[in-house]
Amino acid sequence: MKKKTKLALFIACVCITAVGTVIWFVWNKPHRSVEKEKGIKVTAEQLVIDYELSDSVANSKYLDKAIAVSGKVAATAVNQDGQNTVTLQSASLLSSVYCTLKKGQPVPAAGNTVSIKGICTGKLSDVVIIDAIVEQ
Repeated sequence: MKKKTKLALFIACVCITAVGTVIWFVWNKPHRSVEKEKGIKVTAEQLVIDYELSDSVANSKYLDKAIAVSGKVAATAVNQDGQNTVTLQSASLLSSVYCTLKKGQPVPAAGNTVSIKGICTGKLSDVVIIDAIVEQ
């Protein structure tokens, strides 16, 4: 009986250690840094056109990838989370490129032409870029 109890205790310890190790590596994986990634260069107008022509083709090209979008700043604002946002103009009346900047990034003035690098999350009414930095 003691032998079975010791074996069960040993198996329980191995399982707890394995689960703990997996949890540790899942929660402590390195965070993605857009500063270190090379972005796909595209203009705001071309990005919107690509999404308007075909969401699926544009998603395969841009979704969850670092992209460097250049364009004219239409507006700046602060979102509900207190993060600065920049909207880049496009030729479309219905869509633009909506960028949420990382904390500490300079906010460009409306009317300036800038390049913003971030992660593309797809298109809602606008093409959305998150974790963005302003490139000079």
